[in-house]
Amino acid sequence: MKKIKYYYNTHTLRYEKLETPLRVKLLRVFGFIATSLVTAFIIVSIAYRYFPSANEKRLAELNADLQEDYQLLDNQVKQLQRWHVAVADAGMASGTVLTSVAEGLALSTRVYNDSSVCCGLAGLASATTTFWPSPASAQGRPNGPRLPLP
Repeated sequence: MKKIKYYYNTHTLRYEKLETPLRVKLLRVFGFIATSLVTAFIIVSIAYRYFPSANEKRLAELNADLQEDYQLLDNQVKQLQRWHVAVADAGMASGTVLTSVAEGLALSTRVYNDSSVCCGLAGLASATTTFWPSPASAQGRPNGPRLPLP
């Protein structure tokens, strides 16, 4: 049961019952709700900044894997470009057997005709490639890039 409060009225020299107006009660409720919302916002913003969710952790790991794969692909494209420049500089003729091992990328032996040598990387893209084992293979992922060559 609610405790009844009284105050002393100096004009009437009596104790009178203290009644709070509805406006004051609504302001108190609104103040409590506003304070709790601001506190909740601060706690949630701190939590999201310093404690990543499970989905964010998964996305960060996926992002790291994709960046690693991109670096592998970028290195392989640079090696293929260097190999293509070396082949073009050597002036290979039709029917020459090309074999190249360049920094972890081994191109299988294949006979190229003049059109594939002149077409740039389009002729190289059809070559069968074998990748050296990478640290990613120890984690159960396949060697090399995830996208197959056409």
